[in-house]
Amino acid sequence: MNFTKNNVQQKFIVLGVTILVAVGGLIGFGVSSFSTEDEETEVSSLPWEEESPEDNSEEEAEVEPSFYVVDVKGEVTNPGVYTVKDGERVHDVIEQAGGFTGEALKEAINLAERCYDEMVIVVPKEGEEAEISDISGVSESPSNEGILLNQATDTELTELPGIGPSKAEAIVAYRDENGPFQNVEDLVEVPGIGEKTLESIKEFLIVR
Repeated sequence: MNFTKNNVQQKFIVLGVTILVAVGGLIGFGVSSFSTEDEETEVSSLPWEEESPEDNSEEEAEVEPSFYVVDVKGEVTNPGVYTVKDGERVHDVIEQAGGFTGEALKEAINLAERCYDEMVIVVPKEGEEAEISDISGVSESPSNEGILLNQATDTELTELPGIGPSKAEAIVAYRDENGPFQNVEDLVEVPGIGEKTLESIKEFLIVR
């Protein structure tokens, strides 16, 4: 009777140990699997593997600057055709041409004007009044064409009906900031210039 009782107790002990070992193994396997999954997740999300060379090339392409071709004539050291970047001003291309000569009438040129493609800059000599009037924006041809919107000064713009000093300055400021007007109708984008004003002055304006 005692022998049987001892056998039963031993069997229960062996069974308990086996269960504990099995549970411990399962817990260890689970922890190991969880750690492996975490490592795989971290490796798969490395930032330098998510970027592709194509994305970088597209970003580089977006920042490529625009270039304009400008013809510089008259009283500059080296007249000729020059290439300028978008946003550069007349004084930049004059510097490329070697600057003014000693006989240049500098006052006839708006050095702050933004360059645009196919722009022609003619620097007159002192005393060449006919050249000055043509450069500054008012055409002196027999046909009396009108005022060149992209070259006229604020003073010349005040010759237009309904355009006072403040509106003329606003037109020149808008042109300097945004580049030359593509057509006369673009004037409605200038603060203070509405459709009514545009209708009264459009026949006197030329866009080149």
